[in-house]
Amino acid sequence: MNHGPTILVSARHGGVQNVMAADWACALDFSPPKLTVVLDKAAQTCGPVEQTGTFVLQVPTVAQLTLTHQAGTRSLSRETNSNVASAAEGQEAYVLRKEKESPDWSREFNLERTRMGVEAKMRSGMRSL
Repeated sequence: MNHGPTILVSARHGGVQNVMAADWACALDFSPPKLTVVLDKAAQTCGPVEQTGTFVLQVPTVAQLTLTHQAGTRSLSRETNSNVASAAEGQEAYVLRKEKESPDWSREFNLERTRMGVEAKMRSGMRSL
């Protein structure tokens, strides 16, 4: 099975900002560009993604190895203080908007190139996963 590299998924909504590591993201279509991302409903990042219909996707660099490990092992639902840096701070990014017609089991998104500023550090109340 080829599901792609480990990626970082960032989202925010209602004052909550989060980043998580995920393994299930792959290209779905090229025209228009679409991809599929699988996020567990129990993951704290899933809520802001579903509420806003947007998130930032990034393939981490070698320099982000520690961040990626922390984003994959720390949880907003289990920790009261985490200092995981956002994966998309001030970068030009592709914001992904959820397709209205996609089935519940599928997270199908359209890519839109945009500028998205995200806080450099997750403040108290904002944790990983």
